[in-house]
Amino acid sequence: MAYYKEPTLNNIKAALKSIGYADEVNDDGYFDSPDNPETKTKTKTQIILNFPSTVKNNERADKLKDVASELRKRKINCLYSDASQDLKKSSAGILVFSDSNFHIIGKVMALQLKPSNIKPSIVNDWMTPEKIVDNVIQYLKDQSVEGQLLTRIQTLLKLTIADNNTSIPFSAPKNVVPAEFYEILTAVKLAVLLRSNDKKIFETLGIPKKMNLSSSKIKIYIPAKANFPLIDYYLSISTSDQNETDALKVSVKSKVKSPATNTVKFSDIFETEKSVVDWHKSLQNSQKPKEKGQKIIAESAITAYKSPKYARKVQPGVPINAVLNLLSDSSQNQKIKSVIKKLKGNPTDKEIINFEKGLNVVRNNYSTFKGKDDLLEIIDIKKDELLTLQKIISLNRTTKGKPADPTLLNLGVVCEKILQYSSKKASPTQYNFYQMFFDEVLRKKELAYAVTKVSGGRLQYGFYSKVNFAKEYGDWIDLRSKATDVIGLSV
Repeated sequence: MAYYKEPTLNNIKAALKSIGYADEVNDDGYFDSPDNPETKTKTKTQIILNFPSTVKNNERADKLKDVASELRKRKINCLYSDASQDLKKSSAGILVFSDSNFHIIGKVMALQLKPSNIKPSIVNDWMTPEKIVDNVIQYLKDQSVEGQLLTRIQTLLKLTIADNNTSIPFSAPKNVVPAEFYEILTAVKLAVLLRSNDKKIFETLGIPKKMNLSSSKIKIYIPAKANFPLIDYYLSISTSDQNETDALKVSVKSKVKSPATNTVKFSDIFETEKSVVDWHKSLQNSQKPKEKGQKIIAESAITAYKSPKYARKVQPGVPINAVLNLLSDSSQNQKIKSVIKKLKGNPTDKEIINFEKGLNVVRNNYSTFKGKDDLLEIIDIKKDELLTLQKIISLNRTTKGKPADPTLLNLGVVCEKILQYSSKKASPTQYNFYQMFFDEVLRKKELAYAVTKVSGGRLQYGFYSKVNFAKEYGDWIDLRSKATDVIGLSV
């Protein structure tokens, strides 16, 4: 009679390690779960087993069966199941355990090409472009990347470092490399351009024409943290010691996969509400009226980021606060009302008044909301105001093809739509955020942008700063949001 161990998570992990899944077995790697990140009330049940990228998708079932067999040898009662109800979890079937809610699904591990994934490391250290390229190629070999994929990535690296051409052949599918890999490529390309004394890049970055960088110790520093505010890497042209203070600061935007890039958040531009006010005060008197709406939106955003009552609910908090503050300002009231009237359903003046009153009630009771499923009915709100909120939300937001429920999150989405349209050239308000971006990011933070895109079978590298951003890239910046993020500048 076989005696089996209790299938606890620790026992399962230990057994998986013993059969060769040892290097990355941890709660952030192989193991995942549907835990609620806020309440942590749900039990971990799903274990994701990442097979190497060399394993084909149609081989996962056989690999899972092998794993089940090996686990049973180690006294873990594990069985493979391909029952129809299990296929909803995974088309390759799952592994189940007796007397346990745990199950294992198998995924093929995608090639990880974020700078922090590369080993030998290329982050948190000043490195030459050659050393970075060497380390990436070594990493690819260690990951057993072969065939066409290896050739394509190596070609990208070698063509990028070869000379000062800012356009190189690119015939690979757009999904060959993740957006983060272009941080590596643009850093290498920029270093090469500087070392070759490229006239255009000198002008773009404000480097004196007479400087000769051909013999400089040009080095790159890529922070390990992916969420480092605005900056993706530093580039030093110093002939002595490298440091972040004196280095060039670069942010990367890849348009290879999609024309839409990550937004620049107001919290990355300003630290406090006062810093927004100070920026507006610094403008010429003739400019201030044109930038008043932008100032109100930015100030409202920082309030939502900083105030405790918006904690964990910043995404709807920013647009709700901003729309309300625009409605409350005498110089912007009629302007933003004309935008609201563009919503589906063509809200009347009376409905807009009720909409504003309803928003005020929501904001005043913001701290009482617990999550996206909390209905607006839970707060003390007048019938006409509630009906208006319900109407505007249901007409301008759908979920699964049906009118959306009047939740805090959906109300925030509607307010985001108002802000997004208010920043379009065709809108009555025409809130253009270019001046704010130029003053606070390009000029004050001295940030340069590296942009990659594919056109005509070629990968193109573009570099922009306060010198050429408006002329070569664009002089209109609007607002954009996405489902899982806070509204920001669409740079």
